[in-house]
Amino acid sequence: MNTIVAVIADDGEASSCGYCKSEPHSSHSNGLWMYHSSAEKYQSLIDRGWRRSGQYAYKPQMGVTCCPAYTIRLDAHAFAPSHGNKKAVKKLRRLLHGALPVASDSSGVKDDSALAMDAAPQSMDTSGSIEEGSETAFVKPRAEFATRDFTYLQSEQTASASTYVKGIEVQDSTSAKTAKKVKQPWVKQPKQQKNAPSDIVDMILSAEKDAKNWRVELVPAVFEQETFDVYIKYQMLIHKDKREKLQVSSFQRFLVDSPITFVHPNQISSEKRCFDMPNNQAIIQQFPGFGTFHQKYYLNDELIAVSVLDILPHCVSAVYFMYDPSIPGVRSMSMGVYSALRECAMTKQFAQMIKGLQYYYMGYYIHNCPKMRYKAQFKPSELLCPKMYTWHPVEACSLLLDVHKVARLSYISQQQNGSATPPLSDNSVYGAPAIASKFAFDKQALGRLKVFQEGNVTLLKLLPKDIAVTVLKDLVAFVELVGMDIARGIIYVI
Repeated sequence: MNTIVAVIADDGEASSCGYCKSEPHSSHSNGLWMYHSSAEKYQSLIDRGWRRSGQYAYKPQMGVTCCPAYTIRLDAHAFAPSHGNKKAVKKLRRLLHGALPVASDSSGVKDDSALAMDAAPQSMDTSGSIEEGSETAFVKPRAEFATRDFTYLQSEQTASASTYVKGIEVQDSTSAKTAKKVKQPWVKQPKQQKNAPSDIVDMILSAEKDAKNWRVELVPAVFEQETFDVYIKYQMLIHKDKREKLQVSSFQRFLVDSPITFVHPNQISSEKRCFDMPNNQAIIQQFPGFGTFHQKYYLNDELIAVSVLDILPHCVSAVYFMYDPSIPGVRSMSMGVYSALRECAMTKQFAQMIKGLQYYYMGYYIHNCPKMRYKAQFKPSELLCPKMYTWHPVEACSLLLDVHKVARLSYISQQQNGSATPPLSDNSVYGAPAIASKFAFDKQALGRLKVFQEGNVTLLKLLPKDIAVTVLKDLVAFVELVGMDIARGIIYVI
């Protein structure tokens, strides 16, 4: 399968930034419309700092944009759940097994600012900023609305709170340490677990075990009315979008359409496959294949949340998360946190099924955006150097980013080896205008790039000279962004 793309040239025009909300517009990125892509090729692109929204892929111009965004990934096999992580899983377990009353909110919209931090603790790099009526419409990057960050979960100690069940006020379980224990005769209290599991897979399995009112399905990304209904409610109640702007066509382009070609498990070579998991040990028994999927969460046979995921040769990449805030009690379930932890656990089990698949990609990390800091609390996480495309521990990167807004993160390893060069952070290094003039490529290699023109695939060097010169300017900048190894396998639509 050939990867076919159309390069969207940078015209220097900025767009609005959903992270800092600055005026005038100050967000800059390079764009790429992807018609088709293999899972391997898209894996290579995200390892060069790209992300996708539907079929539109983008990469921030690090030295120009107002909020530099670094790709962040977690080693799922080495993931060590924090206290806050465990608390989120235990909370859902108590809810599923009837040990914790679920707050009922008849309005479906009542909320506080802290709870608004629970919609998507995974990559939400775009939103429904879609222009209708254009075949080349795309979703522009917007803020990753992380809705309950982990600092809130970890700082949530013994503050007194109340909840209502059938009109009866009871004391929240978090006050048990400082207040007299209140018996709840209408709820059967489970025995306190001894030797509670600390492995994320065991934690998820324990939480969902024997929960008959709960199920999770991983299905290929297709349009389904129930998913669209959740999307509408989420966008209206959480992001305050107007109903008339939420059309089926925009939803389809944003969260259903994907350039990634689906690969059935039987099409994966035996060299890459390991084994399927025994039923009693698995969050998912069989590997679903490579491609784009919807992970759907049901409570009492009602769809309450959906994750959009790309499953690739080396990772599970989180694309978007949404939930139904109109269902009583769903906001109190910390579904955004739980879904991210469940995806970490699922990735860990995929690593036992497919050789080389071991990372959970959480989208972009923006150091100067407080809402993004929760991602660094998934450990051990790494950030991608925007210059050398190498991975470095987020803890060390944070110290560097405290000083430099944009930095060559590879400086960290160079410093350890005693061969450090100053971290580069000026616009001349990372700005798009510098790329075309600063980097030179072998003319023969550029000439062999494939282009699609007037229904035919040809080589760049075979184009008429006047056309080739115009195309070359954009391709030189693009090749620097994706690398020559990736560029050779792409057909460019001109």
